[in-house]
Amino acid sequence: MQPHIAATTKRGGTAWKLKDCIWQRLKIIHDTVKNDKQFKQILFGLVIAFFVWNCFTTFVNHMSAEALRSAGRLVAETVLVLLVLRYKNSQVLERIFYALAIFASINSVIVILQLLESAGCLNTPFRLITTNFWGVIDEVARKPGMLNGFQNSSLLSFLAIAFLIKRKDAWSVLMMSLNVFPILFGARTFLVFLPFLLLLNFRLSMGAIAAFSLFVLSGSSCDLNWIIKVHFAEKVIPGINALVTADFNKDYSANLTVHQYREPKDIKSWLLGNGVPRYMGISEKLPAYSGVVGGGDPTISRWLLQSGGPAVILVTLIIGLILSRIWMLPGLANKLFTISLILTTLKGEVVTATLIFSILVMYALLKPSAFTAPVKRTSIS
Repeated sequence: MQPHIAATTKRGGTAWKLKDCIWQRLKIIHDTVKNDKQFKQILFGLVIAFFVWNCFTTFVNHMSAEALRSAGRLVAETVLVLLVLRYKNSQVLERIFYALAIFASINSVIVILQLLESAGCLNTPFRLITTNFWGVIDEVARKPGMLNGFQNSSLLSFLAIAFLIKRKDAWSVLMMSLNVFPILFGARTFLVFLPFLLLLNFRLSMGAIAAFSLFVLSGSSCDLNWIIKVHFAEKVIPGINALVTADFNKDYSANLTVHQYREPKDIKSWLLGNGVPRYMGISEKLPAYSGVVGGGDPTISRWLLQSGGPAVILVTLIIGLILSRIWMLPGLANKLFTISLILTTLKGEVVTATLIFSILVMYALLKPSAFTAPVKRTSIS
């Protein structure tokens, strides 16, 4: 009996030491990421390593410089953000995001006007922003406002709500209520988390209900109700069904995304990629070359096929570092924002997209006080 008890105690002690060791390592990682200086240094190091690796694979594959341009842009954006943060204090950074929330609200108003145009309630030129300026297909019930895609529009609105959600002034509640529309009539990746976001804040819920009611009443004399029904019947419900059942054939967009995931054809491609443009073999403008195709929109697929496994590891570390910091920001809204950003990487390359990358890096470096205190006036000089 005694040897058995001793063995059990010994195993328990070993397991406890292992658990304690893991916990200590996680705490070290947490404290390292949370430290502003170390976060910036690690981010800069990862981005430089990513750029150097893509220089190497571009030279070896000798097919396209697309990967090198993307990696170079990340270096440029990182350097620019770090320079801005070096000379501007935290209050200025807070004011930048308050201004960004105002811009997102203006964009939300344009989304509303675009929806009313589609319903025939208005005769204004705002839909031309989507088609003539950005060259994006104008869908009946999904609108990006001034931006070049549903993902960016919804992301910006979700960020604005997460930034403002603890503020109690009427202006912030109004802006949050308006920013519900680009999420509701935009990217479904963010729409999935909208109900949880509304439940977090009573003022936001009441403001959103009031804004949506006025929106429906304003379109009572035209086809707005039909557009809303089409949106939920053809976009929202099929997307949720595909997500819940994991049957991506139920939704056209989800099915298209799944079919963009491809494996490299040989060991060399697993290591170095094939170097071809990401849409080769996917877009009609870029037919496959000798059976070689690109990885399309998803982050992992794009970089695995274009620059190999090491590129996937590096870009995953870059994204993971930024999202870890956003997760540490105060409030459940930022936790929902982080999860939604993780899901966007499965569908498209959003976190590292042009300017979105810079916005998310700066957002990750906001002080906790930025989410509670009102914006203070401060000199930008």
